[in-house]
Amino acid sequence: MEPTVPRYLVCPNLLSAPEVGKVWVVQWESSLDELESALATVLRLLADRATVGDVARRSGYDLPPASWSLLEHLAARGALRVSDIAACHGVDISSVTPRLKRLETAGLVTRNRLPTDARAFLISITDEGVHALESVHAARRDILEHALDGIDAARLAVATGVLSQVADRLAGEPTRPAGEPPPAPGTPPDEDARDGRAATANDQEVGAGSGSRSARARR
Repeated sequence: MEPTVPRYLVCPNLLSAPEVGKVWVVQWESSLDELESALATVLRLLADRATVGDVARRSGYDLPPASWSLLEHLAARGALRVSDIAACHGVDISSVTPRLKRLETAGLVTRNRLPTDARAFLISITDEGVHALESVHAARRDILEHALDGIDAARLAVATGVLSQVADRLAGEPTRPAGEPPPAPGTPPDEDARDGRAATANDQEVGAGSGSRSARARR
């Protein structure tokens, strides 16, 4: 007994409305699988040690991807406290502090006292940090240009539009650590105070001995 072949694979013109819907769902799921796989591959390759090293050689700045992410965030959001930076990245303050120290030593970020709290500091990107980001973006564009060689401009425009929409929608749904519930509306005062104390302690830690390190970096 031969297997039954669906009618929409034999003669698409004979499709009924439910069958049209079925074809659409199959095509959508197949495209979604392929897109997820392709994006995962691109992300893996961009984070690969060889690619990161290539970007460093082209840009003249050798920093891990996590540090560039912090710089991107500061460039987009402006000056922030350490606790705010950690919260936006969904990590502990202790994870962000060493990265900020390295960026400050390299002269890419600076710290300034919070006007309303002399014990706390705001972290902001420097002109050198902005230049570093521009150099890294230029290096990535060079790499992408080579990878996109031969692809039609119209297809590239469509892909750019789709990926831009995906990025915008994902940016509107920030990720949280597994198991952590969404923050309740209105942060209680005691949590505000605790965050403030943590930010102050870690801001001071970021700045400890930074003056001499920054001077050495500039020299």
